Amino acid sequence: MTNKPVLVFIHGYAVGSWYFDDFRDYFEKLGYQCYAPTLPYHDAHPNKKHDEVGKLGLKDYIDHLENEILAIGKKCILVGHSLGGLLAQHLANRGLADDLVLLQPAAPKDISMITPRYLHLHAGPLGAALSSKPFKYSFKSAKALFFNGL
Repeated sequence: MTNKPVLVFIHGYAVGSWYFDDFRDYFEKLGYQCYAPTLPYHDAHPNKKHDEVGKLGLKDYIDHLENEILAIGKKCILVGHSLGGLLAQHLANRGLADDLVLLQPAAPKDISMITPRYLHLHAGPLGAALSSKPFKYSFKSAKALFFNGL
């Protein structure tokens, strides 16, 4: 048994626990105990959907994950992406995390992500999506959008 913290990977809305497979493999090789629970109704093939997903709210996901974490038996480091990042923050607020790693977390209610800068940076991909054409970000746009200017 290792003294390293337990890592819990929380996926986003349109994916499943498989999203973190590479991360889990990497950290397990370093001796970490890793979990990647699947959010309710997110276990379908990516090309299929569960109609039940639309019936769930944030509290349903948070309660589900709280039970998963409590079953582990100790506080964990929560790693959340997108919706998973928002859920991780709520779980930490319930006292279920030692630390958080947030990867592009979804914004809480009433915090708008749509700003003039956001619209400017997404103009190309939006146009491409509307015309069903592929789009490649410029390095400058990718840096601004995904790496916060790093």
